[in-house]
Amino acid sequence: MDTIKEICEILKNRNNFGICTHYEPDGDAIGSLLALKLALLKADKKVKAFSPTPLVEPYQPYLLEFSDVIIGLPPDNEFDVLIFVDCSNVKRLRPDGSYSPKADCIIDIDHHADNTMFGDFNLVRPYSPACAEIIYEVIQELNQYIDRQIATCLYVGLITDTGKFAYSSTTARTLEIASDLLKRDIKPDILNSLVYEQESIETFHLLGEAMANLKNSEDGKIIWASVTKEMLLKTGAIEENADIIIEEMRLVKGAKVFLSFRESDEGRIKVSLRSKEGFPVDQIAHIFGGGGHPAASGCRLKATLKKAEEMVVNEIKKLM
Repeated sequence: MDTIKEICEILKNRNNFGICTHYEPDGDAIGSLLALKLALLKADKKVKAFSPTPLVEPYQPYLLEFSDVIIGLPPDNEFDVLIFVDCSNVKRLRPDGSYSPKADCIIDIDHHADNTMFGDFNLVRPYSPACAEIIYEVIQELNQYIDRQIATCLYVGLITDTGKFAYSSTTARTLEIASDLLKRDIKPDILNSLVYEQESIETFHLLGEAMANLKNSEDGKIIWASVTKEMLLKTGAIEENADIIIEEMRLVKGAKVFLSFRESDEGRIKVSLRSKEGFPVDQIAHIFGGGGHPAASGCRLKATLKKAEEMVVNEIKKLM
């Protein structure tokens, strides 16, 4: 793997950059994308930022000032350097794997353990709890001042991928970086509210429907809930509103693995997996062509909802 110094030499010596993150970007993806873009702009570089799919709520309200993110994938051979952040492989750019990035130089900056090293240069640190932590180090190495805007982006990346610094991946270094960002006139209470306290009433109606049909294994260590298209129609919620469900399940005493299954418009079942006590849900996701982190992963299955539940739960039981 390549070092920050090697990556930064390229960033200093090239001038035309495209930066892209994965589809359905979360807070860490968006924060990393925008922080690096702003830092390169401060260095008088030409930069365009891309997201394969639109920025979803709740990350829109406070990032409107950066709304020139282009929705789509970077065009071929337009940039000296293409940089991909928080993206472990090209299938995270387009799920069918049909996209192949083309540029003089491709840089991959990521923190997933299952990264395929698809770049010409790969700055991959699986021990970093958030890609934003790596981007912070890159910006420091570039000697670019971290202003309020950049700090906002990085802080959002940190809190979303560390569960507000509650996950086991959080390190002393993570908190040191957060402490430095707080010196840049950002407001943690406001950012927390904008990220975590913007749910619609329809979301809670959907949560009620899902929790009313909560399932668990015989020993109570695995719990899961499913969201059907009928539930979405009944409650007026949208697919993204279902993300809250798996986080609420984590509150159940004695449970170790948490799953949510969701019917999607693309005809597949989207599966989200979370765990406690070190159970490696990324190993389960890999079985079904997905990936992620040991404590938080996901995959998509071409199956009925019932069959998807059965297949994933059985694999977890085997691994247990």
